[in-house]
Amino acid sequence: YMVSRDRFDLLLASKAEGAGAFIVEGLQVLDWREEDGRITVVTDGGEWQCRFLVAADGTNSKVRAKVFPPNRKRVVVGFKSDIPFQNRSGQRQGLVQIDLGSAPYGFGWLFPKKDHYDTGIAGLQSKIKNVPEMYGQFIENQGILKEASGQQVHAYYQVPLGTFPLHQGHALWVGDAAGLIDPFSGEGLYHAMRSGLVAADVISEAIIGNQKSLSSYTARMLAEVGDEFRTARRFSGMIYGWPQTSYQFLQNRKWILELYFEILRGREQYGHIWEIVRKEWFSFVWSHWFQQWRLAKKMPFGSLWRRGKGLLSREERLLSEGPTKRRAHKRR
Repeated sequence: YMVSRDRFDLLLASKAEGAGAFIVEGLQVLDWREEDGRITVVTDGGEWQCRFLVAADGTNSKVRAKVFPPNRKRVVVGFKSDIPFQNRSGQRQGLVQIDLGSAPYGFGWLFPKKDHYDTGIAGLQSKIKNVPEMYGQFIENQGILKEASGQQVHAYYQVPLGTFPLHQGHALWVGDAAGLIDPFSGEGLYHAMRSGLVAADVISEAIIGNQKSLSSYTARMLAEVGDEFRTARRFSGMIYGWPQTSYQFLQNRKWILELYFEILRGREQYGHIWEIVRKEWFSFVWSHWFQQWRLAKKMPFGSLWRRGKGLLSREERLLSEGPTKRRAHKRR
């Protein structure tokens, strides 16, 4: 279920080379242009020409940015690092961990690999004030601060799907370069692979039919992910916007997690379960408010709405301050 990206990427590259691709390493793309149906790619090692250009150059895609600026309203930022196992139990080393509330409108994660954890936090850039402090606090809360000492830390950055087309002339972008990132889970590998297959299909049809436009690529990808991503953003706002309430909600209704696991397995979609989860969410929230009111005993019933509203606004404060337990462990 878990594999290191360097191994996975090497496998893909070797498969492509075996199928006839010519791989050139060590070059940096500086610019590109299209003239008379031909594309010229300018690198620090010379110029290359082609009929079609597929940009798989990640979130900060230079190819896409030249014609369509990225949508930065929902940019996700964070830190990540590979932390080796040291004196860890075998049971925990096989456990995928997600921690709600480690970052505003985001989460922290520990993904076990062969001999290390892929560890990190990510949240909305507009809400995060100090990424290094939040990351240090997260790994300290997880009890792996000692193992993390001396390990290289990388910035985590994602620009989600925008309103721009996924192509321009004879160029198109795939995967993270196109913003094909699940707004709820942050996962992008499936959509990267899928968009690569669709791109290959569309370009093949263009070559055979001598077509001048790659518009069918944008149409096909948006038809596959457009509605799903919009619904996934609703889940993101609901679950990550209220992390403590969400944790209690999922503890109380664990069958909701099973629905999400079905999405991960490819057997279900966000759009199919949204109404079910939304109704359960509001039912739980109102019940939660009522329990809080009963605990206050003599509180007038007319104060229920004000108290319930206050409970939810308290979540916003905790997002910026951190839960009580985390504040107690804050590094000095």
